[in-house]
Amino acid sequence: MLSIFSIPKPFHGHMDVIQRNAIESWKRLRPECEIILIGDEPGTAEVAEELAVRNIPHVTRNEFGTQLLDSAYQLAEDAARNTYMCYVNADIILTGSLMQAFEQVRQQSNHFLMTARRWNYCQNTQIDYSRYWEERLLDDLSKNGKLAQFSAIDFWIYPKGLLSDMPPLAVGRIAFESWCLYKARQQKADVIDSTQVVVSI
Repeated sequence: MLSIFSIPKPFHGHMDVIQRNAIESWKRLRPECEIILIGDEPGTAEVAEELAVRNIPHVTRNEFGTQLLDSAYQLAEDAARNTYMCYVNADIILTGSLMQAFEQVRQQSNHFLMTARRWNYCQNTQIDYSRYWEERLLDDLSKNGKLAQFSAIDFWIYPKGLLSDMPPLAVGRIAFESWCLYKARQQKADVIDSTQVVVSI
């Protein structure tokens, strides 16, 4: 149904903790999603093997050694088994609300880009992903989290091909999501803000 892909930073220190937390949340989405980690930053291949998700290395880099988004997106689309793609930043926890909203949108459109503002939340340790993990997290989020500003979007779901012809934007640089929104508008896709129903953390 949905192929989730991300471009992790090196799995060191705090980034190791929060990226593992994020990937573990993606694995628990239902219906089950395909998960693809793009790139060869330190620890990516090892974590992908440990968590039983796919890894596609060898992303094209610019003259400064920075991975390029057009290469990463194309690698993901070429490898994905599903029609719909979800790019997500590697430190973002996704909740079941994502799949519920995606299914509702998919019933009404096949040409869309769906996104939402994230919630900011401090989590410095590994999450206990035993029973009722999401309920516990959402309860604490309601007390200690904060909805981020309007430009803080860290995932988008779209059908393959919608974001084709991406320029060679560098991974991790500011506002590359603006190009994705522009491209979707240019393609006359339905651009959907699902902030009111989707909790991404």
